[in-house]
Amino acid sequence: STLVITGVRRLTGATHAVIPDRIETGAYACAIAMAGGDVTLTQTRTDFVQSLLDKMIEAGVQVDANGSDIRIRRGPE
Repeated sequence: STLVITGVRRLTGATHAVIPDRIETGAYACAIAMAGGDVTLTQTRTDFVQSLLDKMIEAGVQVDANGSDIRIRRGPE
């Protein structure tokens, strides 16, 4: 029930990178496919949304995934 915080004399800087949001990446990918667009999502993680990308390919959407970039294309039918 007690929280003890031991302070320091001086703080130093730090570097932190926030990981890409898989929900946001998936939502944009689906919106692009529904609208029939051609868009590249950059600085994301394909491994976070691989199952979604697999299903999109099954549905006929062209998906080119390369490391941190995903290109989603679907032309008009």
